[in-house]
Amino acid sequence: MNNLEYKQKLINDNDKKELNEKHLLKMNDPYKNKILLSSYSGLTNDPVGLNYFKGEYNIFLQNAPFTHWHANKSWGYFKTKNFKDYKYLGLAITPSIDEDLNGAFSGSAFIEEGELKYFYTGNRKVNDERISHTIEAKVDVENKETHKKVLFKNPEFTNGECRDPYIFKDGKNKFMACGASNGKKGVFLLWIYDYEKKQWNFHCELKIDLPLELEGYMIECPSFIKINEKDWLLAWSNEQTEEQTPFMHHKTLYAIGNFDKDFMSFKLITEPKLINEGPDFYAPQFFESENGNMMTGWLGNSKNEQNASQENCWAFDLALIRDVNVIDKVLYQKPVIKQLMSEEVFNSFESLNWKNEPLYIQATNKKDFFLEIFNDKNEKLRLVFDGEILKVERDEMTFTDKINLPSYEVNLSSVSEVEIIIDSSVIEIFFNNGEKVISIKYFVKDPSNLNSNLEIKKIVKLNPLNIEWENNIFKQSN
Repeated sequence: MNNLEYKQKLINDNDKKELNEKHLLKMNDPYKNKILLSSYSGLTNDPVGLNYFKGEYNIFLQNAPFTHWHANKSWGYFKTKNFKDYKYLGLAITPSIDEDLNGAFSGSAFIEEGELKYFYTGNRKVNDERISHTIEAKVDVENKETHKKVLFKNPEFTNGECRDPYIFKDGKNKFMACGASNGKKGVFLLWIYDYEKKQWNFHCELKIDLPLELEGYMIECPSFIKINEKDWLLAWSNEQTEEQTPFMHHKTLYAIGNFDKDFMSFKLITEPKLINEGPDFYAPQFFESENGNMMTGWLGNSKNEQNASQENCWAFDLALIRDVNVIDKVLYQKPVIKQLMSEEVFNSFESLNWKNEPLYIQATNKKDFFLEIFNDKNEKLRLVFDGEILKVERDEMTFTDKINLPSYEVNLSSVSEVEIIIDSSVIEIFFNNGEKVISIKYFVKDPSNLNSNLEIKKIVKLNPLNIEWENNIFKQSN
């Protein structure tokens, strides 16, 4: 099938054989990561519908199951109790009705009075014009069936560029936030729920005084998390044109602020800061966990292709799950990784017999450092920090791509504590107890050597995720 045919294709049980064949290709790809979640087959996109319910975590991800490019977006479904042992239940939400015929886009989960519901954007293309609707879904795991209810068509002034509903409450009021474009810039839109009439009513285009360079042309994936009686953490993704920002025109940001009494405006009390310092992370979603708040994101962006794995018909992963906390109005991220640590612990690279197993590295830095990951052909990823600027050098990898995998520099200021997690084609680094984080994609085939001048505290080999795969396609009804 060509790109257009896949975008128009509905998914049913007759597709299981093809999906299984593509799953096997992916599982044998040398760049497939071992401790990161990704789709059964095809392209992985945003984390969606994340929640903790009745003792289990429900982790969904957007998935184009047939291809390594964006087409036929659906929701793949994982369950876990411990972030080590997972069960993949199949494609839980797939295009099936006129309002989502061209894709089930991003969304979130909400639990109220013991009932778990999902909310997402249904995408429809008619004569190259986008039409979007907000849809509610209930997922029946036992019967492998998803029930859909179209809530409303998104506002006309967005021209279909309105998406990613996120539900939150303040007291007795329940709100839905969506990211959108008003044709001139990116905006946040709010709806409020009428409990008496059991319907969502449009509330406002939320007034937020963002710096001009952060307005962009599209807001995506908003999250509002209450951190005390009056202050909220606002997180969002910001899409800009290449003319606005030649590098990193996809940014993930957060700020602390508070609403006015009518929830018509949101006043920032901190400057917006990056959630991730690099271009390989986008669309984070925050959710309540058993003991606080957690977050993950997509290791990619919509202007980025993962051509290194296209022959095996897969692309991208979700980032590591993080615990997140706000301390003195600063967001700190801590990788949820202890459950994967083996008993193989080392105190230097020289003592490490490394054969491309996932690694956790804890280190300190006095002033500057370098880190190299390379193979026997000296194909490598090289990171160099001079005390202020981190250089990510990707020009000597096995697979190079100056458009999708450029070398780049970021300003980190001072770095003292460093936590590094290395997988087959992703490295994530948490600086200064998670005050700053960078996620980096790299493609070095069969890496077997590490070199660095960091002061190593410990190196721990990590066990891969244990995933039980079920190739199910849930029945869709409305």
